[in-house]
Amino acid sequence: MAKPGNQPVTPTPESMNPTTPAEFLKRGWLYYARGDYKAAEEDFRRALESNADDPEALYALGLNLLAAGRAQDAVSVFEKAFQTAGKIEDHVRASMIQRLIKGHINRIRTGNWNLDR
Repeated sequence: MAKPGNQPVTPTPESMNPTTPAEFLKRGWLYYARGDYKAAEEDFRRALESNADDPEALYALGLNLLAAGRAQDAVSVFEKAFQTAGKIEDHVRASMIQRLIKGHINRIRTGNWNLDR
């Protein structure tokens, strides 16, 4: 049985001082999980400043925009994420991410995931 002092501690967004794109992405997800979509969007966009074609940061931004009620903005971001995900070296991972992104786009446009299209 694990001792209480050995449990991993999840950082809070307030405890983080990000300086790298990966750190901004991580803090953005923490804000997203709280429902603070404005702060999450700011961090996801900061993560994209050094690499505007980062498919993971674009996907995160798209999900955040969708959750914030900005579906059409999310579609534009998801479309860019879909294109850039094709550049991921791990082809299985790239395919999985593209399929998931396409599902979100389809769901926004048609109400159905239509993963075969």
